[in-house]
Formats: sequence, structure tokens, C-alpha cells
Amino acid sequence: MLKAGQRKRALYAVQLLIFHLPWKRRKQLQHLLHFLHLVVDDIFVSVDKRVTNYEAVLRDFLPIIFKHPLVSDETQKILFDFLLLKSAVVFNIPPYLQKIKESGLHFAILFQWKI
Repeated sequence: MLKAGQRKRALYAVQLLIFHLPWKRRKQLQHLLHFLHLVVDDIFVSVDKRVTNYEAVLRDFLPIIFKHPLVSDETQKILFDFLLLKSAVVFNIPPYLQKIKESGLHFAILFQWKI
């Protein structure tokens, strides 16, 4: 979805996935992404003299957070970049997405046509 430019739909999908994480893991991921976002945006501190902070964060944290043999490196990078830049929005789960978890798959099937 992110490759096809369907950012709104991708945001809903990521929010729903994050909402299904156990609350402790969700908070850990939220804090980690917030910290990494601060590191990437910091112009006064360089974590590696040879590359930008963004490249260093990508190099060091992408394999830890998203490494999966069935997902291409490019797709992992796109998802990580999306989460890093949109972390504040991603963790703000709208109430109608919360209902999907409560109502189950039937509601999710009906909801997909409204996006």
C-alpha cells in the first residue's frame, strides 16, 4: 500500500496491526520510535561521522525491528521510514479501528469498503 501511494489506507492497516500488539510491546515500540525520531532530527549530534543520523538509525535498527526473510529489504525500509516519520499518528488509534478488534473479522470485512 505504501509503494502504491495509498498512505491513508496503509496508516489504517499499520494502526490496526499496532493496536493488536500486547500493550507492553506497543508502548516499547512507541518509545523506541519516538527516540529514534529524535535522533534522526537532531542536527547537533552525529551518531556516526561517516553517514547521516537517518542512515545510521536505518543501518543499526532496521534489522532489529523488522528483519524477516519473506519481506524484501526495500519493503522493510519503506515501512520503517513510514513508522519513523509518522510515529505520533500511528500510535493514535481511532475509536472506529478499535471496534474492529472488538467486533472481529466481520466488521473488518465491512470496513474495508469504506476506506
